Amino acid sequence: NEGAVRNHGIEFTLEQDVVKRKNFQWTLGLNFGLNRGKVTYLPETVSEITGVQYGDVFTSAYMGGSSTSLTGKDYRRNTEGQVIVDENTGSGLDPTPIVSKPEKSGEKTAYKLYLVKGQNYTAGGSGWSSSDKATANVAAKTGKITGKKAGTASVENDSTVYNVFVASPSVSKNSRIVTVLVGQSAEIGIDLQAVEGTEDKYLVTWCSANPKIAVVNGGMVTGVAKGSAKVSAYIGGKAYSATVKVIDTCKTPSKFTENKAEFSMNPLQTFSIRFDNRIFTMKNAVWTGDGMTEIKNKNGMLTGYKNKVISITTSGTFTAIGPGTTTVTGTDSSSRTVTAAVTVVPVSTKEMTYITKGKTEIIKFPKVKNKNTDEWKSSNEKAAAFDAARKDGRLKGIDYGKSDVSCLY
Repeated sequence: NEGAVRNHGIEFTLEQDVVKRKNFQWTLGLNFGLNRGKVTYLPETVSEITGVQYGDVFTSAYMGGSSTSLTGKDYRRNTEGQVIVDENTGSGLDPTPIVSKPEKSGEKTAYKLYLVKGQNYTAGGSGWSSSDKATANVAAKTGKITGKKAGTASVENDSTVYNVFVASPSVSKNSRIVTVLVGQSAEIGIDLQAVEGTEDKYLVTWCSANPKIAVVNGGMVTGVAKGSAKVSAYIGGKAYSATVKVIDTCKTPSKFTENKAEFSMNPLQTFSIRFDNRIFTMKNAVWTGDGMTEIKNKNGMLTGYKNKVISITTSGTFTAIGPGTTTVTGTDSSSRTVTAAVTVVPVSTKEMTYITKGKTEIIKFPKVKNKNTDEWKSSNEKAAAFDAARKDGRLKGIDYGKSDVSCLY
């Protein structure tokens, strides 16, 4: 029910009795059908509707096209059949290694060969040997060179020598599982582990397995809709993948083992985060920076710290106060320091409710306590209006119509 389709066609059936006897009958039948369907309408926000996928091919419907189209995707290639991003740069999707132009090295022809771990290159010929099989192995009879671990090795025979540079890429430890909010972005790190000075020889191409959930550009992933998607960096034709979880409300961050924490919260949410005790102890830590001030109880005892965005108790509990981004520094009793970068984002939610004319209903939003709200608004007070005095989300149906309502907290 997301669009409109116009169909027209013909169908006919032909039958012929070939043999017809008292106890036996043989009839031949022919059925022919021809149907033409055209998509005549899709909502403004929808460019294509996809259906069941078979490998790299899936059913799709788009404006002006057939309602039963089969769509497939492939990589763009140059005249030699190699996968490319544009005419100049090439692509990390291409498994073909980068080889330098030939040079003379004494009596031999010399090349520089750049591989990633597990990548192969066949030089051809025979009589090959490697100076370091643990870094770059070679098949003596075929010249097939395989990158084994990060480092350098010399592979040669009687006439040719390859100076092999091997990188061993991986997704950064803290980027293997990334959680982002819808509309928010985070960076996925790649540890290239390449020989110093060869980093620019390895092309990186980023792909999202499900761009309807998350898109990626140069390692920066952005949440599109709630769900999970695999995001991969392709280097030398090999995929290095991370799992991206897109959520519509913030989840409690996991334990941080490094001296910097970055996470998002919704207003009024509370998180209890912790670091490895060898790095930092949260209890009774002093928090400074970005307008942090002390919080004291009526007896003058220190209970925590706060600014316009967050508050932090002396036990290390973070509470989101208002939208914004803040970076604060904590110092524990052993003078060890950590940095916490916190982004507080409003809850993005849409719900629908029906109110009978003259009746009242209390509107509630996820993660929002009505007593904390400062202001409720109705876009059409002729249809529905809030009780301005009570400020508790009490909405009354005034007359027939529709209104969009919101709260500031």
